[in-house]
Amino acid sequence: VTSTTVTLVYNEPLDSAKAASISNYSIDNGLSVISASAVAPLFDKVSILLNTSISVGTIYSITAANVTDCAGNMIGNNKTVRFGVSEDADSLDIVINEILFNPRPDGVDYVELYNRSKKIIDLSKIYLANRNSSNVISSIVQASIESILLFPGDYMVLTSDPALVKQQYLTTNPDAFISVGSMPSFS
Repeated sequence: VTSTTVTLVYNEPLDSAKAASISNYSIDNGLSVISASAVAPLFDKVSILLNTSISVGTIYSITAANVTDCAGNMIGNNKTVRFGVSEDADSLDIVINEILFNPRPDGVDYVELYNRSKKIIDLSKIYLANRNSSNVISSIVQASIESILLFPGDYMVLTSDPALVKQQYLTTNPDAFISVGSMPSFS
């Protein structure tokens, strides 16, 4: 959010008292939590104020412990996430690793991206497109409406139906999928 504020997004509402306890969060690379507050009205986000500014080019990890939902269920296995400051992609920072342009009759297209740079790249600033028969760029699709970070050396799959792709193909990282409304046509 700012150089000293990070927002954690959960998949369900939290117990706001436990979400606001700074002892429930630990961060690497010299950062620590000064304050934490659950964000109303849904309480599925926590705003974290840091002791110092986040450095560009550094990947941080934050771990949440003892955080529960409103029913008292403890946070699951995905309790550590990475974050950092994103940078604009330059040519060849992100490459298309794979395109499925001719899926099974009941399947969907997908594009797999690979971040070959040392940058953290915000996929809300990345677009897919094609060229029509007149060599004009068309069918422009934003990779993500939300700010989703693609870290150095990571892959991300863009598709209109992530669940279907995961069902039809081997998936080693089920979290590395983004649902897009529609894909550009690939002839």
